[in-house]
Amino acid sequence: MNRIYSWYEHVSKKDYIYKLQYTNVFNIQKLDRIVINIGINSAIHDPKQILLCLTALELITTQKPVIYRSKKSIAAFKVRKNVIIGAKLLLRKQNMYDFLDTFIFLTLPKLNGFRGFKLSRSNCVNFGVFDILIFPQLHDNADNFQKQLGATFTCIGKSKVQNMNLLLNSFQIPQRK
Repeated sequence: MNRIYSWYEHVSKKDYIYKLQYTNVFNIQKLDRIVINIGINSAIHDPKQILLCLTALELITTQKPVIYRSKKSIAAFKVRKNVIIGAKLLLRKQNMYDFLDTFIFLTLPKLNGFRGFKLSRSNCVNFGVFDILIFPQLHDNADNFQKQLGATFTCIGKSKVQNMNLLLNSFQIPQRK
């Protein structure tokens, strides 16, 4: 069992019930899924770069990402129709907590000048990383990635109460005030 999940089950749930005086267990804030998205520069359209992005996502999360393509061509962005523009991945249950564990305790301390995430009043929290080479799974293959790859992460909660701040605090994610 993952340490973040066991902390949530044994400590955070009881803490919500006592502090917020919930009478129903189903009102407790819960992390439902995490969506990871990497955008690929379509002007270059290098198959090697696309393959490296997919490989990086697969190494980080141990799941195969889904490729998405452009629906129509836009000349201002130098995008043509049906060109690969990114890859995304949906994490749930055990994979989600494993990823969150490595992200919080191994990746965030390596970020230079990191002050915390913005507080949110919705059930979604978005944050991004400019360089995914800070993940420990990619250290062995760092010489293969010539270009900086950025990624965005979206944590989606499930609750009737629209506030993710208490949940992120219980996972020890630093927040900016």
